[in-house]
Amino acid sequence: MAFVVDSSSEGANLSSIAGGKAANLWRLSQFVFCNVPPWFCVTTNAFDAFIEQSDLQSLLRVENDLEGTAKAVEAAFDSSPLPKALESELEARLDCAPFADRFVAVRSSGTDEDSAAHSFAGQFETFLFQKGGEGIRAALRKCWASCFSARVMQHRRDCGLPLSGVKMAVVVQVMVNSEYSGVAFSRHPLKPMSSNCSYIEAVYGLGEGLVGGELSSDSYEVNCDTLKVAKTLIEKEHQFLQAKNGGVEKVPVAADQKDKSVLTDEEAVEICQLITALERELKRPQDFEYAFEGGTLYCLQTRPIVTLPPSCFFNLSSLGSLPILWDNSNIVESYSGVTTPLTFSFASYAYARVYTLSMLIAGVPATVVEQYEPYLRNMLGYIRGNVYYNLLNWYRCLACIPVGQTDKYMETMMGVKQSLDADLEEKVGQIGDTAPKYGLWTKTRVLAGIAYKVYRIDALVEGFFENFNRHYKAALATDFEKLSLIEQIDYHRSLMTNIIDKWEVPVYNDTYVMLFFGMLKKLVSSFLCDGDSDKAQSLQNDLLCGQGDVESTKPTKMLMSIAEYIDTSGPALREWFLSERDELLHLVQHQLGVASASSRDSTSSDGGPRVRTRRSSAASLNRRANSEGGEDIEGQKVEVSCRIKTFLTLYGFRCVDELKLESSTLLDDPSFILDTLCGYIRSGSYSVAAMEARTRNQNESGGIGLQDVAVL
Repeated sequence: MAFVVDSSSEGANLSSIAGGKAANLWRLSQFVFCNVPPWFCVTTNAFDAFIEQSDLQSLLRVENDLEGTAKAVEAAFDSSPLPKALESELEARLDCAPFADRFVAVRSSGTDEDSAAHSFAGQFETFLFQKGGEGIRAALRKCWASCFSARVMQHRRDCGLPLSGVKMAVVVQVMVNSEYSGVAFSRHPLKPMSSNCSYIEAVYGLGEGLVGGELSSDSYEVNCDTLKVAKTLIEKEHQFLQAKNGGVEKVPVAADQKDKSVLTDEEAVEICQLITALERELKRPQDFEYAFEGGTLYCLQTRPIVTLPPSCFFNLSSLGSLPILWDNSNIVESYSGVTTPLTFSFASYAYARVYTLSMLIAGVPATVVEQYEPYLRNMLGYIRGNVYYNLLNWYRCLACIPVGQTDKYMETMMGVKQSLDADLEEKVGQIGDTAPKYGLWTKTRVLAGIAYKVYRIDALVEGFFENFNRHYKAALATDFEKLSLIEQIDYHRSLMTNIIDKWEVPVYNDTYVMLFFGMLKKLVSSFLCDGDSDKAQSLQNDLLCGQGDVESTKPTKMLMSIAEYIDTSGPALREWFLSERDELLHLVQHQLGVASASSRDSTSSDGGPRVRTRRSSAASLNRRANSEGGEDIEGQKVEVSCRIKTFLTLYGFRCVDELKLESSTLLDDPSFILDTLCGYIRSGSYSVAAMEARTRNQNESGGIGLQDVAVL
């Protein structure tokens, strides 16, 4: 059971006993092109022995008092002796070269630190320019204690990591007394779609001020192919240097150095080439710490950049001439978090069918649509349980449409905000170059056809809903548990044929909305906001809000109306609703059962399910009771349950994660609706008229730039 490891130790499973920092140092030490200062690591085996020897296990059970636990742990660690076997190891190491009579850095190395899944960079303790056994041992204890700090425990909680069983290793490394130092990224962290631009930051002295956020730095972008350097220099006021009695101190930068570049172009290129080699060897973009002393470049630390695509994203040997560009803008609202393969298979099929129809409607020849079937079948991607747009396939399909450049309007509707890297933008342009070319007559014919459909949109929508409601009513009346597996599959296929394959009207409507939304954004930005996209977005939203009759607001308004009825029909009804949940649920479920049984032969005038069968009798009871000067509480209960039944029949599938087939619906469990109604009642915030008035006021006078509209 090793208490100490170093670069000559076996590398397999090293991170489990030496932590992320030591494991990364070990990897660096294996590369001949990396000049790594000598180091060793006190492992978690030593940490475990320390805890057991001093009987500190009960102290490390972290619960709610994070601050109190952190202070108690630090005090106990400071006063507890180290295991004798560890004392012997430290003495043997520190009394021999290359550590004897040298300043060292004592750095925490958490077992969860710098992983590809989550990073604890900068959250554990580090002690620089330590010398002598006593000071190094004290720093070791403080590093151990730092893994129980309140900040670290809260970060573990936020990452879903356990608060128990936490262990810490500690790295001891010869100090580099650097003239200048910094951090470097093998790929620019703010340009995720760029594969050939490294980014470097540099300060005078030690890099602690930069890593800790106290100092600003010169920055350098180096093209990894051409090695051309673009630099941004600032005035550097301070630097961190070795203090006389150990540790570091903040001192002014010499006047003649403040405006000079910290790095020469040659040094920036040297760093770029080194981190590019590291990314190539480690198969991930790297966040790298470096230092220069006496003209020599030292490698202090490296860790994976967890927010950038891996190198294989740009590997053309496996992906062909274009990378795959995944984007979850907008669609993450429909399929948030982990989604089952069942839901993804349905969504992928639906998207393929709908956008096949879209291309045909837009005038793309059937032969071309057939050629693009592989792209249409892969409009979506399923990555680690999450649903993404396969964005380049969207661009491919959009490029086939005869009627102008619709990609920017589509990006606006999809919520795509980040611009593409120049190289990728050029490749996307190549997609358009290979798309079919259309003559003026074809474009005119397609535009005229779409314009005619848009002109008739109201009649088309009415016909679409008539068809949809007919099949929806039939589905409500079907007991699927009594169908055999083959019958269920056949029913699913019939829905695909009768609903998804007849989705032309929503496509026309979406096209209308997409073009209008994009044109409005362009006009607002050009004429009212001087090209300020953020201001234009806000003004555009203000112009659109409050227009009324928006389908997506109807469920909220209906719930507010129910809450108002309950709260204004007398204290007895209000008290019953807020306190008698079991009876309320029983009544609602009973009403839903009645609705299901009667839906086989009850049809509304628009072809949809009739949902007011018993409400009229309840309302009649209430009117009669009120006319006699009393309250018919039982009749009111029935009225409330009927109104909730009406809501659930109309909107029972409109819920959180409503598009996920694995999710429970409000029909399965109406508790959420009942909780929402209780919230409206208790707060008194249920006036639909007041809500609409607030929205109108915002539309008329509360939005940014609306004074400009009035002037125009």
